[in-house]
Amino acid sequence: MKKLQLSILAFVTLLILLVGCQQTTLSFKGEGDYWEGKYISNQTSEGENGEFRFGYKGKDSVSDIEYKITSNTGNSSGEINVNGKSFTHSTSCTGCAKTNEDEEIKVIIKWDGTEDAFILKK
Repeated sequence: MKKLQLSILAFVTLLILLVGCQQTTLSFKGEGDYWEGKYISNQTSEGENGEFRFGYKGKDSVSDIEYKITSNTGNSSGEINVNGKSFTHSTSCTGCAKTNEDEEIKVIIKWDGTEDAFILKK
Protein backbone atom coordinates (compact mmCIF):
# COMPACT_ATOMS: atom_id res chain seq x y z
CA MET A 1 0.00 0.00 0.00
CA LYS A 2 2.85 2.39 0.84
CA LYS A 3 4.47 1.77 -2.57
CA LEU A 4 1.23 2.75 -4.31
CA GLN A 5 0.95 5.94 -2.26
CA LEU A 6 4.59 6.80 -2.95
CA SER A 7 4.10 6.17 -6.66
CA ILE A 8 1.02 8.39 -6.77
CA LEU A 9 2.82 11.15 -4.84
CA ALA A 10 5.82 10.95 -7.20
CA PHE A 11 3.54 11.11 -10.26
CA VAL A 12 1.60 14.13 -8.93
CA THR A 13 4.85 15.94 -8.04
CA LEU A 14 6.26 15.30 -11.51
CA LEU A 15 3.04 16.51 -13.12
CA ILE A 16 3.11 19.75 -11.09
CA LEU A 17 6.74 20.36 -12.06
CA LEU A 18 6.04 19.78 -15.75
CA VAL A 19 3.02 22.09 -15.78
CA GLY A 20 4.92 24.82 -13.92
CA CYS A 21 7.84 24.66 -16.35
CA GLN A 22 5.87 24.87 -19.58
CA GLN A 23 7.51 27.19 -22.04
CA THR A 24 6.28 28.71 -25.27
CA THR A 25 8.75 29.76 -27.95
CA LEU A 26 7.83 32.33 -30.60
CA SER A 27 9.99 33.35 -33.55
CA PHE A 28 9.70 36.56 -35.55
CA LYS A 29 11.77 37.58 -38.57
CA GLY A 30 12.00 40.26 -41.21
CA GLU A 31 14.41 42.24 -43.34
CA GLY A 32 14.97 45.63 -44.84
CA ASP A 33 17.17 46.76 -47.70
CA TYR A 34 20.39 46.48 -45.66
CA TRP A 35 19.62 44.53 -42.49
CA GLU A 36 17.82 41.33 -41.56
CA GLY A 37 16.58 40.46 -38.11
CA LYS A 38 15.08 37.79 -35.93
CA TYR A 39 13.50 37.74 -32.47
CA ILE A 40 13.20 34.55 -30.43
CA SER A 41 10.85 34.78 -27.43
CA ASN A 42 10.86 32.14 -24.70
CA GLN A 43 7.80 32.60 -22.51
CA THR A 44 6.79 30.98 -19.25
CA SER A 45 3.91 31.71 -16.92
CA GLU A 46 6.20 34.07 -14.99
CA GLY A 47 7.62 36.17 -17.85
CA GLU A 48 9.58 36.33 -21.07
CA ASN A 49 13.22 36.06 -22.13
CA GLY A 50 14.12 36.98 -25.67
CA GLU A 51 16.94 37.73 -28.03
CA PHE A 52 17.07 39.95 -31.07
CA ARG A 53 19.67 39.05 -33.72
CA PHE A 54 20.51 41.46 -36.52
CA GLY A 55 22.83 41.01 -39.47
CA TYR A 56 24.06 43.52 -42.04
CA LYS A 57 23.51 42.30 -45.64
CA GLY A 58 26.15 44.54 -47.23
CA LYS A 59 29.66 43.55 -48.27
CA ASP A 60 31.52 45.79 -45.84
CA SER A 61 31.36 45.68 -42.08
CA VAL A 62 29.78 48.45 -40.02
CA SER A 63 30.89 50.03 -36.79
CA ASP A 64 28.75 52.49 -34.82
CA ILE A 65 25.00 52.07 -35.12
CA GLU A 66 21.84 53.30 -33.42
CA TYR A 67 18.84 51.01 -33.13
CA LYS A 68 15.26 51.38 -32.02
CA ILE A 69 12.86 48.46 -31.45
CA THR A 70 9.16 49.23 -31.00
CA SER A 71 6.40 46.75 -30.11
CA ASN A 72 3.10 46.64 -28.23
CA THR A 73 4.93 45.37 -25.15
CA GLY A 74 7.55 48.12 -25.02
CA ASN A 75 10.37 49.99 -26.70
CA SER A 76 14.11 49.54 -26.65
CA SER A 77 16.87 51.62 -28.16
CA GLY A 78 20.59 52.09 -27.95
CA GLU A 79 23.90 52.76 -29.59
CA ILE A 80 26.45 50.04 -30.14
CA ASN A 81 29.78 49.50 -31.85
CA VAL A 82 29.06 46.46 -34.00
CA ASN A 83 32.65 46.03 -35.21
CA GLY A 84 31.56 43.55 -37.87
CA LYS A 85 28.28 42.66 -39.51
CA SER A 86 25.97 41.45 -36.71
CA PHE A 87 24.80 42.19 -33.20
CA THR A 88 22.35 40.86 -30.62
CA HIS A 89 20.13 42.49 -28.02
CA SER A 90 18.70 40.43 -25.15
CA THR A 91 15.50 41.11 -23.24
CA SER A 92 14.12 39.73 -19.99
CA CYS A 93 11.12 40.50 -17.82
CA THR A 94 9.08 38.96 -15.04
CA GLY A 95 5.42 39.77 -14.45
CA CYS A 96 5.31 41.77 -17.67
CA ALA A 97 3.15 41.94 -20.78
CA LYS A 98 4.36 39.19 -23.12
CA THR A 99 4.80 39.29 -26.88
CA ASN A 100 1.77 37.99 -28.79
CA GLU A 101 1.92 35.68 -31.80
CA ASP A 102 0.35 38.31 -34.06
CA GLU A 103 2.71 41.06 -32.89
CA GLU A 104 4.59 43.18 -35.42
CA ILE A 105 7.89 44.50 -34.11
CA LYS A 106 9.22 47.64 -35.80
CA VAL A 107 13.00 47.98 -36.12
CA ILE A 108 14.99 51.04 -37.18
CA ILE A 109 18.77 50.83 -37.58
CA LYS A 110 20.90 53.91 -38.38
CA TRP A 111 24.59 53.92 -39.33
CA ASP A 112 26.93 56.11 -41.41
CA GLY A 113 24.11 58.52 -42.34
CA THR A 114 21.90 55.65 -43.60
CA GLU A 115 18.66 54.32 -42.10
CA ASP A 116 16.92 50.98 -42.59
CA ALA A 117 13.46 50.28 -41.19
CA PHE A 118 11.63 46.95 -41.28
CA ILE A 119 9.07 44.81 -39.46
CA LEU A 120 9.61 41.49 -37.69
CA LYS A 121 6.61 39.13 -38.04
CA LYS A 122 5.89 35.56 -37.01
